[in-house]
Amino acid sequence: MKKRGFICSLVLGLSLVLGACSSAGGSTAKMELSGSSSSDMKNAAQSTAGSAVDTNSVSAIDDAAAAATLTESKQPSSGFANSEIKAGADKKLIYKAELSMRVKDYRKVQTEIREHIAKAGGYIVQFSENQSDQQLGGNFVIKIPAAGFNSFIDGIGKIKHESMDQNIEGQDVTEEYIDLESRLKAKMIMEERYVSFMKKATKTDELVKFAKELGRIQEEIEQAKGRMRFIDNNVSYSTVTLHLYQREGMAGTVDSGKEDTPLGERAKDALAGTLHVLSQLLQWTVVVLSGAFPVLVLGAVLIAIIWSVRKARARRRAEARLALRNDTGRQAQENAELNMNDDSNPNSK
Repeated sequence: MKKRGFICSLVLGLSLVLGACSSAGGSTAKMELSGSSSSDMKNAAQSTAGSAVDTNSVSAIDDAAAAATLTESKQPSSGFANSEIKAGADKKLIYKAELSMRVKDYRKVQTEIREHIAKAGGYIVQFSENQSDQQLGGNFVIKIPAAGFNSFIDGIGKIKHESMDQNIEGQDVTEEYIDLESRLKAKMIMEERYVSFMKKATKTDELVKFAKELGRIQEEIEQAKGRMRFIDNNVSYSTVTLHLYQREGMAGTVDSGKEDTPLGERAKDALAGTLHVLSQLLQWTVVVLSGAFPVLVLGAVLIAIIWSVRKARARRRAEARLALRNDTGRQAQENAELNMNDDSNPNSK
């Protein structure tokens, strides 16, 4: 019985050893088969790429670049997935703040705000100031380093003010930035391939076609780089829009103070105001006459010429009338003399 048990255990052990060897051989064969298939696929891809290079096909280049981009996005060790992991720790966030502050002393607070900007390492992009009967104020567009954005807002809030409204918002552009990076990589790969194909091109029409596509790709590369620079700048420096103003609601207080002013001072102020108005009127009269002086001189010359012509005409008319009168008187005298002669000589009839 012991012999039979020993023999059975020995047979069972040998069968286990043979089964393990067969499974190992099968796995080795499978690995060899998969390795050979992957090498065949690589060779086929290389032959396809070589044929594409030989035929200079534009569509084959685009498909190859798209396949390369897709492969990079599917790999877990690099590409989009790796960028997503990094983005979890380093997101691209753009912060913007809109502040409206009413204060008692606009000039003083404006100086304090400029000091806060310099302390935070920021700079003023745009500034405008306006003044009216109701209020005196200014508008700031400020760029602040993102690291000091919160401390700058807190510092502005600590400035003495009557009222303050604020609106802070953030925009996550991480996904857009990662997409731009992926597109930029794909476009740069296509750029390199088109450059190499242009060097190998022998026909003029192919060279023109490659040059056209290369120009389009380079333009898209510059657009992507410009957008990425814009995002980097806005991520590094947050934008703060600040409206600072002071209410000019003190007119009633000033008027009531004037009512308590003595009569002599009020009369003096009124006289001074009247003299000021008269002096301004005199100044404007001098200015107007100075501007109109050439026209006045020309008008005076024309009037003098017209007056002299009319005077000469009047003199000639007077002389003509006088001569006519003289002629008429002489003729009448001659007629009278003739009549007298006729009367003195009756025999002549």
